[in-house]
Amino acid sequence: MKMMAKLWLCVSICIISGNSHIASTKEIECNAEQSCKHSVLQCTPNEDCHISCNSKEACFGAQIECPSNAECVISCDAAQACSAINVVASIDSPPQHVHTDVSIGCNAIEACTDANIHAQQMHQLSVTGCHESESCSNLTVFCPSYTNRENCFIAGATNVYAIHGTHDMDS
Repeated sequence: MKMMAKLWLCVSICIISGNSHIASTKEIECNAEQSCKHSVLQCTPNEDCHISCNSKEACFGAQIECPSNAECVISCDAAQACSAINVVASIDSPPQHVHTDVSIGCNAIEACTDANIHAQQMHQLSVTGCHESESCSNLTVFCPSYTNRENCFIAGATNVYAIHGTHDMDS
């Protein structure tokens, strides 16, 4: 039996449950256990976006597409809330740098375990928390590749890929 994903189009705030594709919204709340598990969470371009993963495995394995030219805040506040997520910047045109600032809070046990953050095209990345047991274990981060300043802030043990070495990073 093949499961079909639901498509949700939210204007402002979207609260969902089940495997879904959430398109073009600026606030996504995944408040129930596994409510956004394996979903595609897509932010509206050019608008700040806030994604809250507040229950066990709420965003487990989700694809999170941060907005181009805006702020993207992802809160992972429960056990395994953001485990195995894949974070990317939405880019409508050929790959280029976008003025996207991304902040991810890994604030619970195994909150961001096995997460992949592809920030090469983003302006700035900040990963905070990482104090709870295994909260950032096996986290893989591709830092922004701007060379004019430090723009990759990471708390905790991770696998970090910085094109320009430690000049891109502040830990």
